[in-house]
Amino acid sequence: SLGPIVIPEAMELSISSFAGPTDLRSHAKFTDRWAMKAGSQGSLQATKHQLLTDQLEEPCMLVMGGPWSLAACRIKAGHRQDKDEAWAGVAVKCCDLAEVSFQHCVLGGSSSQDCTDVLIASGDATVSLIKSILHHAKLTAVRCAGLASVTIEDCFLRQSVFGISMVENATATVERTRFVKLELAALSAIPPQEGTTAKLRSCSIEGTFPVLLDDVQPTFYNCDGIEYFKEDDNPSNPEESEDMQEAMRTAERMREDPDFDSSIEVLGQNA
Repeated sequence: SLGPIVIPEAMELSISSFAGPTDLRSHAKFTDRWAMKAGSQGSLQATKHQLLTDQLEEPCMLVMGGPWSLAACRIKAGHRQDKDEAWAGVAVKCCDLAEVSFQHCVLGGSSSQDCTDVLIASGDATVSLIKSILHHAKLTAVRCAGLASVTIEDCFLRQSVFGISMVENATATVERTRFVKLELAALSAIPPQEGTTAKLRSCSIEGTFPVLLDDVQPTFYNCDGIEYFKEDDNPSNPEESEDMQEAMRTAERMREDPDFDSSIEVLGQNA
């Protein structure tokens, strides 16, 4: 390991190792932490990032500037094998004036090693997640704080305690997204604050409470067109949008790569 990879202020970087829609084995691989400083910008396509750490919430990728665009990337965090499992990293942290978009990406931990949170957005960060998978977290798939603004479209959020947690004056807009195998709730706002805005449209929530505003009473919070299934409802799979089908096809291609988690195979099948 050479240490953290730092993209300094005013630098623009573009990396692409994408050989074709069915060839993901040529991904460039990085096992060091990345830090994109304020004023930096660029794009990453078909890269793999992994961080195993003994520092609580240390990010595999720290984004403080932008715009940054990531497509078909895999960002994974977890704990070092020689350390207690309570200490685990975060896949991505976006803070300060970060401006970043993720499309067809897989973020989080693994079936054998959870991260703490998948993605944290804070400060004045603006984050867009499209047709991506966020999974395997000890706490939350997406944590929104400060004045951060997060948009989630056609994604899978699965296998964490909360899908999305909201604090302070953060904003989240979620459309056509599936929340699957969450321990407590798809959306948490504890306590709900006046500046917190969360909108869910045309989403599917399976096997958990839809929205939790306090420790006792689950309720909906500014939701529209939500399909909610209790764990014992055994719902038939709703007709997927074309965008969702494309996201699932991307996940299937990623599954063929032996360096990706085999758990990706069951997304959309056993959910």
